[in-house]
Amino acid sequence: MDLLISNKILCKILSTFFIGLLVMLGTVESTLLAVNCLNK
Repeated sequence: MDLLISNKILCKILSTFFIGLLVMLGTVESTLLAVNCLNK
């Protein structure tokens, strides 16, 4: 039981971490695109 609970918590932490990473990468990419458009 303890293993299952810890696994669920780990999965939640990992999923939120990955989602946060994706969001961060997305914002970085969009800002880079905006800067490129402004520079042209």
